[in-house]
Order: sequence, then structure tokens, then C-alpha cells
Amino acid sequence: MTRMNGGEAMARLLKAAGTEYIFGIAVGSQSPFIMAAIQLGMKMVTVRDEKAAALMATSYGRISGRPGICLASGPGAAHLALGMYEAFNSSNAIVSITSDAPISGRWRSGSTYMDQETLFRPLTKWTVRVESLDTLPAILNQALRVATTGSPGPVSIIVANPLFAAQGDFEIPETAETIRYPALRIPPGQDAIDAAAQLLLEAQKPAIVAGGGVALSQASGELLELAELLALPVATTHIAHGVFPSAHPLSAGVLGSAVAGNRGIIANGVVNEADALLIVGTRMDARTTLSHTLVSPGTRLVQIDIDPQEIGSNYPVQVGIVADVKLTLAALKTALEKQVTRPSAIASTPRAQEIAAMVEECRQEFAPQMNAETMPIKTPRLMRDIQPFIDADTLVVVDAGACSYWAPAYLDLAPENQVLYPRGAAALGSALPMALGAQLANPHKRVICLCGDGAYGYNIMELETAVRMNLPVVSIVINNGILGMERRGYLAYAGEVPPEAVSFSSQDFSKIAQAYNCFGVRVEQPQDIHDAIAAALASGRPAIVDVVTDPADSDSDRTRPWRSY
Repeated sequence: MTRMNGGEAMARLLKAAGTEYIFGIAVGSQSPFIMAAIQLGMKMVTVRDEKAAALMATSYGRISGRPGICLASGPGAAHLALGMYEAFNSSNAIVSITSDAPISGRWRSGSTYMDQETLFRPLTKWTVRVESLDTLPAILNQALRVATTGSPGPVSIIVANPLFAAQGDFEIPETAETIRYPALRIPPGQDAIDAAAQLLLEAQKPAIVAGGGVALSQASGELLELAELLALPVATTHIAHGVFPSAHPLSAGVLGSAVAGNRGIIANGVVNEADALLIVGTRMDARTTLSHTLVSPGTRLVQIDIDPQEIGSNYPVQVGIVADVKLTLAALKTALEKQVTRPSAIASTPRAQEIAAMVEECRQEFAPQMNAETMPIKTPRLMRDIQPFIDADTLVVVDAGACSYWAPAYLDLAPENQVLYPRGAAALGSALPMALGAQLANPHKRVICLCGDGAYGYNIMELETAVRMNLPVVSIVINNGILGMERRGYLAYAGEVPPEAVSFSSQDFSKIAQAYNCFGVRVEQPQDIHDAIAAALASGRPAIVDVVTDPADSDSDRTRPWRSY
């Protein structure tokens, strides 16, 4: 047993668990914790808004596989709620540590007490308040376990202010097994594997729907092997864009309303025509299934999910497998390769040729917009010129709103791009802090962050955080002076757009970047897009490429990727 304060005990436990970064804003009462953490080699990433801290922790956890740690105090804890909501709905492991007035002081005038338990309980897997120093180590260890087991998710620890400095005797291991997720991989039962294999073999036109659980389980390789063994087309959910390579001959692309007016026609058609579906790590929610109309009646379903509550939650299934996705896909492949032979040329299989014909038809349809030389720049043209910069050494982060619809419609991504969409909360402005967290999680890759001008204004102050932390994230801003999806909504409802509801004044984000000592360039002509992005990436600094695009793209049937929202 060693004598130390509560803050140091927490820091030592996190260090033993492999924590590298703590995201947030620390107040004086938390100084014992932060000072100990810094002395132990962890880094405090001070943000300009606690909201950004939770979003950074979420993306850091998703990319690194280790739970992100975020910090706030008192009423500042309320700012964490958005990021916690994102993590909760996207199944990302984070642990928030917040301080608050002790129970004995809640009633006093001037107390900053807020009912954090009521705030966080609906947004977390577990919310717990620590009032006793003796329970602090056990609660923190349990929080790390809860966040990383089963379906990953956020955990909230609320610590009474006096405990950070209070002295006690603790037994803290110097080293421990690094906490990662999936912390425990649950294997599938053989009977379920055999039943699933038989169902797929009996089907005339089976297909796969891959969701975010594939990424969380690091199962892209197993998904690819199984799809190629059976020559099955693979459609992905929005959040799983890229877990199966977009350019693969069996890739049907992203399905659902997000791209229903573009390449998503292919994925939607493949799923709608399937007589059997292997559903892997997805809830099959309304956005994915066109409000639960996409799967045809009579389609037989095999569903794999680590969370038993998700099995059959939206569609009845014939075979439900509650197990780790990676282990289950591997077991299915083992069972099936005893009965089928992998095609020698995947691109020559009937399903691959069918997809190739549909992809070519879509490319021809949208080629005029992707190759347009007009000004303002057509958004599909911007997407075309971004594509060459996305290689195996590039991480991609896409904001909510219209950006999260343009990207899956036009960008080809692969598992190594580890694309992040804030689809859990679908909150505008999430991408920049998520991109910073992703860069910290993988400093050896470059990070491209795609945002709209409306979204970028939410957290633009985090540019200062990027400069201070030397994070060379390149933000490409689709600057059309409007809220694009909202513009489309007004047109659909009223046939006109009230400017005060969706429009912004003209802004040059490149000048804001330069004011922060970042690289900034404004692009107004399509022929300048490529060189501008190249220069931003080569600068080695946080950067903004401000691209002036056509606001009409949001409501034109020739460009917009979505059909409804």
C-alpha cells in the first residue's frame, strides 16, 4: 500500500491501463489528477470547449482501440453530453471523468452542483458517482471494463471535488494489461454457424449488409474473405463506409437514404432483391433501410451482433448469432469452404459483373457534374479531385449534414482509411475535433477532414488546439454559403427558400486559418482544386482548403446524392 492522493491514484490506474491522452478542461480541484498524469507521461489535451473533448475522445478511441478519456467539471460537464451521445449511439468506448460538489455542499449558495447523474444516465452504458476515496480504484477499473466489453460505449464517472486531493492508502499496479476493445471476444456456437452456412448455401441471390460492428471488431479482412469465397455482393451502412473496399468488384456501396439518388441505388437494389441477407454488426435502422422498407418480405436473415438486444430488433431473423463479428465471420468461412470453392476470378463472377454494369451506368450519369469546369465549383467535381489524395496512409473524417451524404456517394474508401462519420448524433461541427482525435490516435497517417461551411463554424476555435498540439489535419470546407440539406427541405415544403433560415454571409475560411498560423488557401476555380489540396498536405501544418461551391447542388437532382431525409 502506498500513500497518495485520489488524483494520483486515478492517474496511476489510467497509466497502467495504457492511457496516452486526457481530453478536456481541468479546473483547480482536479490539479492533483492532471499533474500526476503529466508526471507519468500522459498528455493533457486542453480544448476550447468540453464538447470537443468528448468528440476527440470518441474518435481517438475508435481509431486507437483504446478507450478515450475526457475531463470536465461542474456545469462544464453539460458540454460533454453531445460527444457522449455520439459515442453511445456509435458504440465507441470513452470514459468521462467529471468533478462536482460533494453531497454535503449541494444545498449551499454558490455551489456549482448539477445533477450530472440524471444528465449522463441516458447517454451511457454506466453512470456512477464516487463519494468515497476507498471505492475510487475499483470504480475506475470497472468503468474501463464496462466501456470496452460487449457493445463498446461511454461510461461516466462523477467524482466529488474533495477526493482529488484527499490522502489515502492505495495498491496500484505499476503495469497492467492495456485496456483495448473488443476486450473480450465471444466465439459463436457451432450450431448457429452451421445453420447460417446452410441458409446462405440454399439462397439463390444472397448478399451481405456490413455495419459499424465490422470496424469495431477489426473484421474487414474476414468480411472480404467470406464475400470472395461465396462471391457475395456487400452493401455497407453509412457508418461502415469503407469497411469493405469501395472499389472491390463485389462492393455495392453504401445503402439507405444517404445515397438513394446516386450510387446507393445499387446497394439498395442489391439488398431489396436478395432472398437471403447476412447482416453483420448493424441495427438496420430507418436511415439504413429507407424507413424499414428496403428488405423485401420473405427475405431470410442471418444477423451477427455482439449485443443480444439487437438480434431481430428491426427485422425477424431466421438465424441470430450473438458473438464477436471477427470470430463469427472466420467460423462461417471455415464451415463454408468445406462445401464451396472460391472463384478464381472474382471480377468475372455473375454478381460482380452485375455490379460493374450498374457502377458504370452511375458513373456515366454523373460524369458531367464530376468533370464540370463551371463556377461556382460543382460539389461532385470537388469529390472527384479529393479522391486521388485518399490512399492507404490517409484517414478520412466527414462531418454531419450534407457532407455525410456527398462522401459516400462519390468517394471510394477502404478499411485502412478508417473513415469516421458522426452518425451517432449526426451533429454539425463534429468533424474537426474528431479529426484531431484521430490524428493523435495515429500520428503516422495524414488526416483529411471534410466539412460544410455551416458545420465548420461550430468548433472552429479548435484550430488553436490543432496548432498548439501540432496536428496537421487538412480541412476541406465545402463553402456554399448555406445549410444545404435545410435548403432542400424548404424547397420541398414551400417551393422557396427564406434566406434568413439557411444562408450565411460570405466567409473566407482560408483567412481564418492564416490568422491561426495555419495553412490556408481559397479555391474558386475547379482547375485549382488539386494543387490547393496538395499544397495543404505538403505544408505539414493544420490547414484549411476553402472551396467555393454551387449552393444549387443541394437541390439539383443531377448532383444531390440523397432522396429523402
